Amino acid sequence: MLAEVGVDETGELVYRAALQRRVWSLEQLRDAVDLPAAKVDAAVRRLVEIGLLRRPHADQIRPVNPAVGFAPLLSYAEARLARRTRAVELTRAAVAEMSASFRTSPALLHDVELLDDRDAAWLCLEEIAAKATTSIQCLAAAGAVPGMGTGTDYDPAYQLAECAAARGVRVQLILLDSIVNDPRLLAGARRVRDNGVEVRTTPTLPVWTFVVDDRYVVMVIDPEDNQRGVIRVSHPGLVAATADLFGRHWLSAVPIEQQASPPPGELTRQQRQLLQLLAAGAKDESIARQFSVSARTVRRMIAELADRIGATSRFELGVQAVRLGWLDDTPEPVPGPEPFHA
Repeated sequence: MLAEVGVDETGELVYRAALQRRVWSLEQLRDAVDLPAAKVDAAVRRLVEIGLLRRPHADQIRPVNPAVGFAPLLSYAEARLARRTRAVELTRAAVAEMSASFRTSPALLHDVELLDDRDAAWLCLEEIAAKATTSIQCLAAAGAVPGMGTGTDYDPAYQLAECAAARGVRVQLILLDSIVNDPRLLAGARRVRDNGVEVRTTPTLPVWTFVVDDRYVVMVIDPEDNQRGVIRVSHPGLVAATADLFGRHWLSAVPIEQQASPPPGELTRQQRQLLQLLAAGAKDESIARQFSVSARTVRRMIAELADRIGATSRFELGVQAVRLGWLDDTPEPVPGPEPFHA
């Protein structure tokens, strides 16, 4: 019954037995539970980790009041459930939108253009910079710029953004927070900001996406490989949904000039996002792609957070994060110009 809060069947038996007395020795608890001593010892260690048992002295085991001990475990489980439920609801809405478009628009294929190689993708970006008339909104997700062979050289794309801004087009660019770790990318971002491009950063982004003049959308075909090409869609429903997605990211992103280290003792925005992704069940590889770092770096970030609070497992890290209020914060909208909508 307690598996959802990280307590397996053995742990539950040991904990229920421990509740019968206020103080135990390990030997007494072993005798009270009809299980091998090694299993009892492992269960005791686990229950101590997650806060259901205490060991004030090496030879003492004390049960924690269930109302107290289970509170953070239940809060963490509820937070994970809420995030999963929200993800399902968003998926359902997206499916409904696509289904409605498919049923009501036999001409949908005429609104879609597939540009399925690197050169075609880059020519598409050049066309956007040259022909956009009012606005370009870009989610610069992990990996290389579509049409570019390397993920560490944004200069050609930065130049396109500057050209469009020089023509009077409002260009809004959201980059990943991780660009601060690459002096070249960061310098380029500051340069385009100084040349009229509005630049903000955020911990994670879903996929390279461009919303052009609120008339059509361009995004990569494969989030795992930006060089497979892009798809250009002008169907009004999909354009509106993508523009709304951009707007939500824009409101929670931080202007690049406000990039700074958090006050001592507080988490960075990336660390908070990491905890939220872990709570939602994301794998290391998925988190790494969204952060534009290696899976090894993600594991190092997790280990650093665990060491910071003395957690010995990922589950305990999640429980302690709830106790400390690290999963409670919702990003506040950043003051400044709103996304453009005609």
